[in-house]
Amino acid sequence: MNQHNGPATVGIGAVVLCLSIGLALGASPHWNTDAIEKHDLDEIRTIVTDLLESGINITLEEHQLRFIKGDTQNLLIENFLFATEDGFVFTVSSEKVIDKNYKPKVVSYFDVSEDDAQKVLLSLLGGGNIKVLTVKKAR
Repeated sequence: MNQHNGPATVGIGAVVLCLSIGLALGASPHWNTDAIEKHDLDEIRTIVTDLLESGINITLEEHQLRFIKGDTQNLLIENFLFATEDGFVFTVSSEKVIDKNYKPKVVSYFDVSEDDAQKVLLSLLGGGNIKVLTVKKAR
């Protein structure tokens, strides 16, 4: 991706992103005042793919990992907070049910200062464990 976009290119990219997210979400003209939440993996895949193809710079702002112990199975929940250069904030949440006897050998870890957000998004899409995508226009 070319990261040396001029103001006109960034503006066009922002319009493309807004339109693609708005169309994919089927939202009203005032959709950016509230958070939009999607649970369907195909819709999430379309939104994220359109976002990645738009060329807009995306940064990984935060990564949270929670491990919830259950009686017979455990639940691993990951939340990723991303931001775009045009002021959108979106979170991707994934859940994975793990057998109670499972002992992880390698811990997943992301460094927000070093990891490429586009690669993280592609990895999440490939894993197929995404449960929720939330998009909100930062105020």
